Amino acid sequence: MKASRACRGYECNASILYEIQNTQSYSHLSAARKCSLPLRVSIPGTNLFPEDAIPLERSEEESNWLSFRAFLYDFCVTSTNSDLSRGYLHDVEALVGRLGPASDLVKACQAVSFSCHGKVLRRPNLVYKSERLYQEVLGSFAKTINDPILANTTESKLVALLLGLYQIAATTESSYGEHLIHANGLAALLKIGQSPLSLLGTMGSPLIQGVGIKQNIGVFSASAFSNYGESLESILLQLSSVWNKSEAVLEMEEVHALKNEITALDGRFINWQKSRIQEIQPTTIGHVEERQHVEKVQVGFWPGKIDTYFDFCVAGMWNVFRAARLLLTLLGVKLCDATGDIDGYAEYKTIANEIAKDIAASIAFHLTDNLHVFVNELETSSEIREQGRLLGGVLLMHPLYVATQVPYLQEELREYMRSCLEWIGSEMGLGQATLLAKVREIDARFAYPIIVSWLTCIECRTQSLTDAFWKVVV
Repeated sequence: MKASRACRGYECNASILYEIQNTQSYSHLSAARKCSLPLRVSIPGTNLFPEDAIPLERSEEESNWLSFRAFLYDFCVTSTNSDLSRGYLHDVEALVGRLGPASDLVKACQAVSFSCHGKVLRRPNLVYKSERLYQEVLGSFAKTINDPILANTTESKLVALLLGLYQIAATTESSYGEHLIHANGLAALLKIGQSPLSLLGTMGSPLIQGVGIKQNIGVFSASAFSNYGESLESILLQLSSVWNKSEAVLEMEEVHALKNEITALDGRFINWQKSRIQEIQPTTIGHVEERQHVEKVQVGFWPGKIDTYFDFCVAGMWNVFRAARLLLTLLGVKLCDATGDIDGYAEYKTIANEIAKDIAASIAFHLTDNLHVFVNELETSSEIREQGRLLGGVLLMHPLYVATQVPYLQEELREYMRSCLEWIGSEMGLGQATLLAKVREIDARFAYPIIVSWLTCIECRTQSLTDAFWKVVV
């Protein structure tokens, strides 16, 4: 700390790691390590950059392994309480211990890691390695899914998920539909339809049960989200039904009936929120004071409260709830316009702005490396000094996008959220966030379906929830 140097941790080569994995003590260890590769900057006094090469003390094999360890750090969350959170991709490291470092699963993780960090660190060779690994895994995976037995393994579903996660990172404004291939392929593997919410109704299927998921536990399987009253799945499914009804040409009598249905559904959202136990509720740990004469609010510094959560998965779940409720206000406003209900319009506008503030209060939690340090330095800092895990950006980008598309939100707040999306793209290497920030008119598949369903993967019993992730990415 005194030298202001990043701790590189205890080094551990692949042979030692896999020897450890064969011992009972492995369950208490993890190879996860934060990427410490420095930003590639121009030579002082010039606009020339040094050669983009692996440090002399590292071999190609070591570089690849370190990228896998960085993936574990950035994307994998092991829950400390399964009743509150199911974690995220927490099975990957143990599965790799059985499959070995040359498996497609490891290569897919490395492709994602190299892509994100290569762009952020201005290291094109890492980006090139990510593309090469992606193509290698894609070719191997195409052969795998031709075998009915191999196609139905946990590894195959995880590889499909990771190939799409790679596409999130690699997305550009001119190429943003390629993850459709992975989404449709994964839907085929899981034998479900193309609807983004299809997975919510498949938890009892033989396929899902066959990979370790109990029947009727729901996608949001942590008891804190599924128990204590109505499940979030059932409310989301009803929202989908109401949305579909709203897209039809309605007679005035049907408009009034649908308006009443929306009011009732919003009541169900409110009851669900109130019935969640205290342990998973957001906790306010700080406030950002409004700064005078600031032309643009920096990421994480929107005036108001700062909330913390049990973990990323719980935080993401709350934002799925908020994004869904924002979409419901869009329907409510549409019907209020049709019926001339001025008071109803004003009420929905107020509700939407309060929901958006709650999303804004979660941004620092998702994007900072240490929220408590960030809060303690609020008075002396004007920007996020160290970005957090990449998973935070993945889970946050779509709720932010929903908020930017709600026209009656405070315009300054919408612009702030667009800047957060741009930051996620530039500082975390997630190209889809840049796309969502800059492209204002995107295919409808990027709007309602993607947002309502995407976080169904968040508690990630990874064997069964991958499709929901990809439907969102689509």
